[in-house]
Amino acid sequence: MKKFDITKLLLQSESETLEFKSSFGKESIVSIVAFANKKGGNLLIGVKNNGEISGVDINSETLQNYFNQIKNSTEPSIIVEINQIEIKKKIL
Repeated sequence: MKKFDITKLLLQSESETLEFKSSFGKESIVSIVAFANKKGGNLLIGVKNNGEISGVDINSETLQNYFNQIKNSTEPSIIVEINQIEIKKKIL
């Protein structure tokens, strides 16, 4: 997903296909499972519920860890696309 697309999503409210999470955790995986059971969706990590960008700390292994946690916590395993984008000097 491109930076422009993320910026458009940030202008929207949370919905059945859009969730904001300040950090990655169990609730993130619950949202991903809900998206998988519906039409799909977008989960933006590093964004508060009101759409304000809080950002997250990312190191060289963070995205792979997210991917592995999702895959190992779901049955059948859900494979997701994970992108890292910088907006307003904060990482999402």
